[in-house]
Amino acid sequence: MKICRLAFVFALIFAMSCAAFAHHDPASPDNELAKKLDDIIHADTVKRGFIGLQIESLKDGRVLYSHNATNILIPASCMKLIVTSATLDALGPDFMLKTEVLASSEPKDGVLSGDLILKGYGDSSLDTKGLEQMADAVKAAGITRVTGDVVADDSYFDGQRFGWGWSWDYEPAEYAAPIGALCLNHNCITVVVKPGKEGEAAKVGFEPAATCFKVEGEPKTTAAGSKSNVWAWRQRQSNVVSCGGDIAADAKPDTTTLSVNDPTVWIGDVFMNMLKARGIAVEGKVKLDKAPDGAKLITRHESEPLSSILENINRHSINVMAESLLRTLGAQVKGRGTGSAGISAEIDYLKKIGVEPDEVNIQDGSGLSRADMVSPRALVTILKYMYKSPYSKVWLDSLPVAGGDGTLYFSMRGTAAEGNLRAKTGNLGWVQSMSGYVNTKGGEPLVFSLIVNNYKCSDNDIYRMRTKIGVTLAELP
Repeated sequence: MKICRLAFVFALIFAMSCAAFAHHDPASPDNELAKKLDDIIHADTVKRGFIGLQIESLKDGRVLYSHNATNILIPASCMKLIVTSATLDALGPDFMLKTEVLASSEPKDGVLSGDLILKGYGDSSLDTKGLEQMADAVKAAGITRVTGDVVADDSYFDGQRFGWGWSWDYEPAEYAAPIGALCLNHNCITVVVKPGKEGEAAKVGFEPAATCFKVEGEPKTTAAGSKSNVWAWRQRQSNVVSCGGDIAADAKPDTTTLSVNDPTVWIGDVFMNMLKARGIAVEGKVKLDKAPDGAKLITRHESEPLSSILENINRHSINVMAESLLRTLGAQVKGRGTGSAGISAEIDYLKKIGVEPDEVNIQDGSGLSRADMVSPRALVTILKYMYKSPYSKVWLDSLPVAGGDGTLYFSMRGTAAEGNLRAKTGNLGWVQSMSGYVNTKGGEPLVFSLIVNNYKCSDNDIYRMRTKIGVTLAELP
């Protein structure tokens, strides 16, 4: 009996060895792919970076390649995949956001004896044209005079203007606009510099017009045909724009887009200017407050459906839209328009779809925070779930397409990945990521997530690496 048991053990070991050898057969297609990917991610130019990569088949679920895939890494804008997928899953593609104009009392004979209230509900897609339509609606309602104030109400969200862990020097930049339930033009203003007469000061203005912004400095108008060199930068924690440089007398207007300091004050100011431009007299000032109970609705502006908002967030990586969506998710699912409520809703969603709690650390919706962390495997889990979702087409259509649009517009042109690979990208200092889908030449759909942190090489080296990975997958038979 002992000899039989011993023979059985040796036979079992032999069988397991054969199976292991077969699994690692260098001639198998998966191992040929593994060798190609190993060569790409271990190239001398990128070897000092920390790389996480997970690739799976959407056809049969097999893992084609995995490298540091369970480590949590800073994902940059691939973090947006969490808030966009969670919100689409919870609210559906037809959900719309709104902004309202209310009156504190019933207008009589063209006079509103009280305040006119602009109340926001997190519509980060509202633009100048939309706000002008609301001002037009106030005029169409017959209001010619407001005896009180223009009240800006952004109480639908909390007062946290920035995500946790955002760098202080992001503040004036367009990509780090402050968050608020009232949002206009992604909470950014355009500084417009027009040439004057040669030797004189240039003309500096703002679009849309806002009296709460001030200019320090004076760009000069130089000779026609000379080189223009205009700069503008908002001073931190203020609406003072420092501006300087030169602009040629025959040059086109120079424009610079900057974030605003306090979006609620600014939007109230812009709206008051629009009312006055339409002949509506406002006797009061811009005030921050809540709409009173029983306020009368004058007009409501609704956004495009959520499906369109997701396209803006995922294709063009607009940070303030992702942050607004996080708080909208919190308001709709948890009853509180706060970042923490939105994160709580996201965590519930991730648990539901099978993401391990220790594979994510969520601090914001956009990925601007360096305290955000997620594993490539977790992102792949999200992408797999959304691929099979009832909203799969809406989801896929929201992602940039290689060589086609969004943040992949210039990528992978003239390759098998062009028009094929769809992925969200991310880019932060010493961070790059790309997560999405690609079909092989044989038509097999694949899902992947690549995150690279802490590299010493150039961004272009990492960009070339991610391009090689995408093209390699697209060229698989």
